Amino acid sequence: MVKRIIVLVVLTFSLLVPCFAIGDPGSQELRFIYITNTIDTPTASLTKHLKQVYKDGINYGYPTIFYLSNMNSSVVATVGLGHDDSKAFGEIINILQTSTYNNVDANQDLENIKEIFDVVDFLNEDGTFKYQSMVWDFFINQSFWDLGYNDKIIAGICYILDIDSLPDGCFRMRIQYSGSGDLTYDIRKPLGTRLDCTKIGNFDLIKFE
Repeated sequence: MVKRIIVLVVLTFSLLVPCFAIGDPGSQELRFIYITNTIDTPTASLTKHLKQVYKDGINYGYPTIFYLSNMNSSVVATVGLGHDDSKAFGEIINILQTSTYNNVDANQDLENIKEIFDVVDFLNEDGTFKYQSMVWDFFINQSFWDLGYNDKIIAGICYILDIDSLPDGCFRMRIQYSGSGDLTYDIRKPLGTRLDCTKIGNFDLIKFE
């Protein structure tokens, strides 16, 4: 785990211990937003969207995790989880607005995301689902799929976190892609060959512009 992500995670999550006393998680939707920054990223509309999500987290306490993939300098920010990390969120927005491209390290992302959900656990101690629901958004482009990150990252973290074992109706995933054309992929194995999971494979495909 690189120093940067460790610092951000420790600073962000050190204040999360009392967070679940703020609201009843059983009536809330936990949202995880994975962001890539590519030449296809519609920066203006994406930053506007993310700012609105963050604002909603502030105003209504919606528990949300933002994760910007950037090799060994990935940035994580939270809102609605007991500590509103405006500094880290501002850094995500700044990187998106000032950089045209950020590289992805699949192994590092898996390690980082696992570390995040080790802290923001979506299961109770008895193994029951803690939240009303959980939604994951992946802002990606065609290259993400072509490089196999659909398998290495999306399917990988779903496998590590055993998403397939969650109760029906608790988990949704949205693939929000950008670029000139439609996202092309193997409909038989949309997330690669790592696992066969209908709960994960039936994602919402959304053109984000």
